[in-house]
Amino acid sequence: MTPKLICPGCSRVVTDGPPYCPTCLLTLEPLPPDDPAREPAEPADPVAAAPAVGDAPTPSPATAVDRAAAVLFFPWGTVELAAGRTLAVGRESSPFAAELTSYDNVSRRHAEISATGTGLTVTDLQSVNGTFVNDQRITPGEPVPVRPGDRVRFAARLVVRVERSER
Repeated sequence: MTPKLICPGCSRVVTDGPPYCPTCLLTLEPLPPDDPAREPAEPADPVAAAPAVGDAPTPSPATAVDRAAAVLFFPWGTVELAAGRTLAVGRESSPFAAELTSYDNVSRRHAEISATGTGLTVTDLQSVNGTFVNDQRITPGEPVPVRPGDRVRFAARLVVRVERSER
């Protein structure tokens, strides 16, 4: 049985492929046990299923957010970022690293965009060529708020427009 995973941003159920949502590019999570899309579980051996002493309980997956906190318009498409999630931007650390191969001045671990309950921030991760909000270079390591209509630029050419979700 192929395990089913769910996107915490758009609630898309995925059974195969990379470990991130092809729509939102967020890391997939296991379906909650009570989800109707989950296949019936096989009867468990109660002895084998019991946690060992000292094992930490498995945290339950985050509840899917009905609306994205923000919509990011990248040159290759739209990415919805759900509240409470962080999106890595970089040639090696990002779910869309393949799209960044033509942006050779974007660092391997360039920046992070985070959606909190109060808004959206971008943090430069000590990149060589900088991260800019509305053409102002931001200080590495310090989260900077971004708002709908802002332009976030990574290095010289990768520009992302920030908007609110309409869902």
